[in-house]
Amino acid sequence: MLQVTIIVATYNPDNKKLKNTLAAACSQEDVSFEIIVTDDASRDKDFSWLPEFFKENGVTEYKILEHTENGGTVKNCLDAVCAASGKYVFLT
Repeated sequence: MLQVTIIVATYNPDNKKLKNTLAAACSQEDVSFEIIVTDDASRDKDFSWLPEFFKENGVTEYKILEHTENGGTVKNCLDAVCAASGKYVFLT
């Protein structure tokens, strides 16, 4: 079982800032973790770069949730929590 799930909730993210956030999440040591990126129906989203980013940073456990309708922050985060596999959940 994974120890920690790190959830990164997005809506119309600035990709540079998102990469910085994800890089910090990827730097975890001495703990098994997964990262979930959950998007609340951003207008101009392109997350095609995420699998390569995670590969370059040595992260194999990740999920990308792309909502087709904006359900609000709570629903976006709740869906990610429901998809989490870690014993503990950290929401950014």
